[in-house]
Amino acid sequence: MTFPAAGGYFPQQFTVATLPSAAANKGVLAAVSDSTLPYTSANVGTTVVGGSTNSVPVFSNGTNWVIG
Repeated sequence: MTFPAAGGYFPQQFTVATLPSAAANKGVLAAVSDSTLPYTSANVGTTVVGGSTNSVPVFSNGTNWVIG
C-alpha cells in the first residue's frame, strides 16, 4: 500500500490471477487491473473475474475477492 503526500492511499495492484488467497487475507483491500466488470454500484460485492481492462478496488470476504 502506498500513501501519497497529498493524502489517501493506493492499495497494491494485481491481476486477478495474481491475487493472493482470499481465505488467508480476509478483510484485505487491493486493486485489480483486469476485471471483466467496471466499478459501479451494481457490481459492488460481485466476485471479481479477470480477462478485461477494468481497474477496480477489491476486498477479500474470506472466501472470494469481490468488487468493492
